[in-house]
Amino acid sequence: MKDDPVMKDIFERSAGNAQHCSPRIQNELIDICGQLITEKVVEQDKSDNFFTIHADETTDISRQEQMTLGLRFMDSETLQIREEFIGFAVVEDLRGESLGQFILSRF
Repeated sequence: MKDDPVMKDIFERSAGNAQHCSPRIQNELIDICGQLITEKVVEQDKSDNFFTIHADETTDISRQEQMTLGLRFMDSETLQIREEFIGFAVVEDLRGESLGQFILSRF
């Protein structure tokens, strides 16, 4: 924002409740950006013939079970192996069948 004089002016002159920067709105924007990035990565991975899904489980500081998801694939344009982090997901059921269904629902 400091390098964009138009945005700086908008934020300085607008009312505090009109800046759309509440924590809820920030989180919504982050979620939307994350979804778009994930869709783009998954779309590219699906166009390649071979890929693997990496999943790992960990317990966060609030004792919630979280699963991390990632993809590893060969980029067909550069012929290089790439790994992409997809995200975290809170999981309730740690049985293999439930985790498998969750992973498949994400891709």
